[in-house]
Amino acid sequence: MLFRSAFSQVLVKQVLGLLDPTSTQVLSRLAFPGTATAEASLAGFLNHLFARATPEMIKHRAASDLASIVSSCLSAITAVAAAPDRISLSISSEDDVARLFLALDDRPFIISSVAERLSEAGARVSTFLHPVLTFDGAPVALSFVEFSGAGEIDSTRLLPRLQETLQTLKQVVQDFEPMAASLVEAAALFGTGQVSTTFGKIHESRSEEHTSELQSRL
Repeated sequence: MLFRSAFSQVLVKQVLGLLDPTSTQVLSRLAFPGTATAEASLAGFLNHLFARATPEMIKHRAASDLASIVSSCLSAITAVAAAPDRISLSISSEDDVARLFLALDDRPFIISSVAERLSEAGARVSTFLHPVLTFDGAPVALSFVEFSGAGEIDSTRLLPRLQETLQTLKQVVQDFEPMAASLVEAAALFGTGQVSTTFGKIHESRSEEHTSELQSRL
């Protein structure tokens, strides 16, 4: 397996025993090298999800808590296909702590966009995990966020703001490539390389930022 071993085999078996058949079936549709069994798929998912988590963030979580997180994450992933603009969002809270589950087609700037909305809402984020997974052969970005101050935050306003922000992000990223190509083509027609050079640099910078963000998740 290509993931670091952050979870014992005993704990993985306990979590697997708490998952419903639907969650187990969804796990089989996620691509992890060397995962021929449900137990191996779950271990791969847990290690991928918590790959950048601190040991303290993991060691105090009970099997029931991990099963709840896994189930909600998998539900978010499967909900993408039918969600508006293919953006799946849900939030749950207990006492003063809230959990946000987000999934959408992978693209740059998701982390910074979500973090900005949470900061505006006054959320005190303690956990922000953002792996990119392969589900049914396509890349899906998953975010699992825990934050305190839930009692002071109106989730009925936060979720629409997040939805609006991510819709705008998707449109901007989608429009950028054809816009840059059109301007480069126009510059060529008018016999100047200035616009072509400028947008070439912008394209290179955006690509490097996306690469950097992806590398930070690994």
